[in-house]
Amino acid sequence: MSGMIVSRATRGRLQLELAQIEDAAVARWGEHVNARRSTVVTNSAVTLDVAPPGEPEFTIDVMADLESVNMDGTPEQNYDTAAWLRSLMPQDTPRVIVYDGSWTTHSELTHGATGDSLRHAAIKHDTSGWNANDPDLQ
Repeated sequence: MSGMIVSRATRGRLQLELAQIEDAAVARWGEHVNARRSTVVTNSAVTLDVAPPGEPEFTIDVMADLESVNMDGTPEQNYDTAAWLRSLMPQDTPRVIVYDGSWTTHSELTHGATGDSLRHAAIKHDTSGWNANDPDLQ
């Protein structure tokens, strides 16, 4: 698993603003983040290049419609970044999930989630009936 995506469980805009994400990224990673307009990722409003000391570099692509945010870090970086993104949203935000690009696993992004809690609560889609009682993810 390399890439992960944060989005609502049903279609819709995330309760985030572009400037809010950029400002929060600078507050979190300081000089180790660079915001740029991507010419590679279609429909990306901004790409955040993050180079945390002692960790692999990764990117965060915020889609122009704000329906999703794509991450390409290590699994740990992706889950931590997903939890950080959720922390920027109001507590009563409609259901948000983080999932891998192959749709083989997902986790609920609840208020107060951490990277560790997301990793431990990941729902594996190769388990029979994983979505039996989940009308949003049928």
